[in-house]
Amino acid sequence: MDFHIFQKKSYRIMKKIFLTVLIALPFLGHAQDNSVKLTLSPAMVLTNNFGVNYERKLTDAFSANFRVNLSSRKAVPFNGIATNMLGDLLDSNGVNSDIFNTKVVSYGASIQFRYFPKKEALKGFYLAPYFGLQAGKMKPFGFDFPDSSDPSIKHGGEVNANFLFLGAGLGIGNQWVLDNGFTIDIMWLGIGGGKNKITLDGSNSTGNVDYAQIDADVNQFLIDESETLDQFGVSASTSYSSNNIEIIAKHAFPYMKILNFSIGYSF
Repeated sequence: MDFHIFQKKSYRIMKKIFLTVLIALPFLGHAQDNSVKLTLSPAMVLTNNFGVNYERKLTDAFSANFRVNLSSRKAVPFNGIATNMLGDLLDSNGVNSDIFNTKVVSYGASIQFRYFPKKEALKGFYLAPYFGLQAGKMKPFGFDFPDSSDPSIKHGGEVNANFLFLGAGLGIGNQWVLDNGFTIDIMWLGIGGGKNKITLDGSNSTGNVDYAQIDADVNQFLIDESETLDQFGVSASTSYSSNNIEIIAKHAFPYMKILNFSIGYSF
């Protein structure tokens, strides 16, 4: 199934599930051991991110909160910053920095284990270690590949790019649950980090591309720009065959949560 079609269908399904739950919950009583919520934050708004949470009371002092999310954006998040930081470096080495304006779609999941010091789980101040992942892909972009016999001849090809982020952190927040079940949840701040893996897979349908030369050029670039790449904590490796070239880059990345605002219903 096409990823974009899958994403649109997933958005519709998640919205229907959430609305159905909201309609049904008033008839389930007010034990308030469970909560369903929608989440927004400044970062999520910037990336068109839509998140749905389910929280379950485990004991008087602890709960577990699970969230799934989908996002779609017409350009790489913070593409202006990325272009300023890496644009000249990419352009000077034959890679068009316009790739930062390529559409990105992603999905993810995270879990929090919340501790409520006043032992009124789901209500009040909490500390929450959190763990999460985010996976996604960019819309394929064009690249000129050198001919295997004459490098001056170029063949138009395509590069597929995807990423996978894994991270963890610690956050603080407050949750308010009214007698009628209406719930407001704000994680004020979360500080953490993780590792981002970016995979670029380039290929051309003509079968006349010198992938060995591309691999050599990429590795020379990694050597020439090693000092700059080290500043950003980037490490990279390459591999190639007669049909494609693959570049894998890894780098550390902050996993911050700032003013994650959720509203929902507890039952």
